[in-house]
Formats: sequence, C-alpha cells, structure tokens
Amino acid sequence: MSPGHDLWGLARQEVEEACAMLVDPSPENLDRCTGVLGSAAARLGGVNRPPPSQTRDLRSAIHRARHLLELAADYHLHWQRVLQSMAAGYTSAGETAPFSARGRLSMEG
Repeated sequence: MSPGHDLWGLARQEVEEACAMLVDPSPENLDRCTGVLGSAAARLGGVNRPPPSQTRDLRSAIHRARHLLELAADYHLHWQRVLQSMAAGYTSAGETAPFSARGRLSMEG
C-alpha cells in the first residue's frame, strides 16, 4: 500500500473521530471537531486517488459527519430561538423580537 493510501485511511479515521464527537454537539466538541476535520482535509490535499473501497468508506464517513453537523446546527439554532424569545419577547406580529445581548445592563440598588 502506498503512503498516499495510508493518508486516506487516516483521514477517514479522523472524520469518524469527528462523528463520535458530534454525537454530543457541545460547544467544546464542535470546536475540537473543527480541528479534526481540518486535519483530515489537509491529509487529503495533493494525495492520489485511493482504491474504490477506501473512497466509499471515506465518503460514507463524510456524509455521516455532514448529517451530524446539520443536526448540531439545528439543535443550537432551536435553543438560540428559545433564548431569544425568552429574553426579547415577541413582536406585535407574533414573531420573536430581535435579540441583542450587547449593551444590556440591569441594576438595582
């Protein structure tokens, strides 16, 4: 097996590692996942095409990572909207009011 083929296998392992992190899409895991996926992409730069079985395995892992990233984005967007509605309320049209966390200060005393 050529060194390029080994790099494809390592890239697949990194994508699968990212998938494992994305099962719990905490902000920390999302940050770590970015580095792991970046490393996998860097491994693939300039490497010759691997055998079809490795291509299929890598493609499958990438699709799984994409799906998990979409689920994580949906999850965090949902909670952002909940927070926004709780903090900013609703407009007269019944839509969530714009939320700005900057420059808000509440004091009693």
